Amino acid sequence: MTEKNWKNHLSIKNIGIITVLLISYVGVALAVARYLNPGGKDWINTYRPAALAVLSLRSPYTIEIFHSPPWAVFPLIPLALLPERIGFGFNFCLGMISTGYIAYRIGAKPLTVAAILLSYPVLFSNIYGNIDWLVYLGLIMPPRWGLFFILIKPQAGIGLAIYWLVECYREGGFKNIASHFAPVTIALLISFALFGWWPATGFTEIGQSFNASLWPQAFPIGLVILVSAIRNRRPGLALASSPFFSPYVAVSSWGSAILGLLPQEIETIVAVIGIWILRLYSGRFLNY
Repeated sequence: MTEKNWKNHLSIKNIGIITVLLISYVGVALAVARYLNPGGKDWINTYRPAALAVLSLRSPYTIEIFHSPPWAVFPLIPLALLPERIGFGFNFCLGMISTGYIAYRIGAKPLTVAAILLSYPVLFSNIYGNIDWLVYLGLIMPPRWGLFFILIKPQAGIGLAIYWLVECYREGGFKNIASHFAPVTIALLISFALFGWWPATGFTEIGQSFNASLWPQAFPIGLVILVSAIRNRRPGLALASSPFFSPYVAVSSWGSAILGLLPQEIETIVAVIGIWILRLYSGRFLNY
């Protein structure tokens, strides 16, 4: 086989693989949309309406239970244009694929990737149509752009933001901090000018029965985890500290604590099994 024919063979093979993967993706998304009931509560009630509000040139905060930065809706707009159940199905698949890919990128072996995807917080987030997977994407991005993603849910990503702040100072002092943090700071200031002090909208969730925060008892634990992450230069561990700092954490956002255990295989699998045992013992199976 000549070099030209070999390249053509590879191209045809790659196109075939991509085609099969796309068909499989669409098929699974449609199956989820059709048969996963109940499901998609967060997508249908929160994120899709917020994205559609922005498309209609309205504030996303007209949706009272939307508490993320306004830019969180931009990646969701293509899905929001679909019928709500189909959009939920595609969001579910994106969440599973993205989380699995990120776990692989930070050192997880196939068994551990499967454990992550089947962990209670990750499965809960995707079944309910939440967007924690967007936060996880920030972990594999340069800090300048990753900050936009991890701050979509500070309760799931604030530890990593603090870690990057310290790392930027280590590498170039305050000038380097300004260079990396300026884009997200400017974006936040613009959002406050347009929508007011929107972070305050999230305070209403603190007293809800579905609040799974361990605040304030967990704060010292989070601090120890974060300091260890900074000392050992482990960004994933910094991400894991995030839920310990917040007075409001939904079950889904504890996925950061699971993902942050990687690449430790045994510890991650034990944590996944332990959370499932505790959740089943409490009698609450995939519900708020």
